[in-house]
Amino acid sequence: MFLADRRVGTLGYSDGNTWFDYEDLALDHPVFGQAFEGDPTRRRTASGSVPEWFANLLPEPGSGLRSLIGQELGRTNPHDFHLLSFLGQDLPGAVRVVPDSDLGDIPELADKTPGDVSQPVRFSLAGVQAKFSMRWEGKGLVLPMSGQGGDWIVKLPDRRFPAVPINEYAMLTWGKLCGIDVPDIALLSGAELHGLPDGLIGSDELAFAVRRFDRSAAGRIHQEDFAQVRETAPDLKYERASYSGIARILTQLCPEDLDEYVRRLAAMVVMGNLDAHLKNWTLRYPDGRQARLSPAYDLVSVAAYPEPEFRKDELAFRLNGGRIARNITSKSFRELAEHAEVDTGSVLETVAGTVTALVGHWPDVKDSHALPEFLVEHMDERLRNLALVKEFG
Repeated sequence: MFLADRRVGTLGYSDGNTWFDYEDLALDHPVFGQAFEGDPTRRRTASGSVPEWFANLLPEPGSGLRSLIGQELGRTNPHDFHLLSFLGQDLPGAVRVVPDSDLGDIPELADKTPGDVSQPVRFSLAGVQAKFSMRWEGKGLVLPMSGQGGDWIVKLPDRRFPAVPINEYAMLTWGKLCGIDVPDIALLSGAELHGLPDGLIGSDELAFAVRRFDRSAAGRIHQEDFAQVRETAPDLKYERASYSGIARILTQLCPEDLDEYVRRLAAMVVMGNLDAHLKNWTLRYPDGRQARLSPAYDLVSVAAYPEPEFRKDELAFRLNGGRIARNITSKSFRELAEHAEVDTGSVLETVAGTVTALVGHWPDVKDSHALPEFLVEHMDERLRNLALVKEFG
């Protein structure tokens, strides 16, 4: 296991079981993960998968990207160890996996006859949504012929949730207007995307693209999401956490980013971004050592959709005792500040400023983008009735 070109440990496999030994104990080592900083000598083990930190590097089971990679391997349910080895040169952050033996010698990991795959996929993006790592060339985005090396993430339309690409584009644009750190983003038609497997997007359909913050002209930038920070399995990303708990971690690691975190929490409540689980918060390491909160991503007003899981207006985690977004008030943020042991006045000032800015910029956002009517109607109603908006808007 490598961090860029530096070997940091060994991931082993035997009969479906895996283990990881972290080995980079030099005083001046770069950070591979906060878990290994806190407990570097403990062996991490897993049965039927890979240890949690590494499982979070991979597309989740049931995702379209994982299915495509499985077709290429000729397996419907490849082992995570196999996936890590196969995708090891283009994983999130600066992680690289370099096999020191031939996996073909292990029958259950050997590639079978591959399915009919029109374009190779050699990159990994965590999560469930259908998305690809692509490179900007000329007037559009291209899936590299090698299947790796992209520096933009492209998210395709979701058949279950209409207009998700423009929803995310609008929410991130809105957030940026209110001072939230947002990467470069774009809306592109299917005709502007080249090299994707056939049948995934129509030429007139819209896709959402965001510049990767773990890639730069100078090289790869390491990162880890909060499921990795907490060593939580991907299928438990909605459990064992709270927003005050994340605040405490940020206070310890990068206190200068707490205002940004509070700004995003306020926007999360106002926008109805109810899906902000552990994998939607990330630390990055621009200098290899100092953790910083990554730019915002996955801001989507899921509350605008009629699915039962969103009708309750329930946040992914509790915000200091409260989980129903429409009931969140300054009291929740005051308690978060006390929990994180930071200045309450500063937190409330950030919340007030963010909510005021969101209300003020909403007319610009809804008038300058061709937003679907259901989203506009939902947000108009939300801004009229939300407790936090009534308090600060």
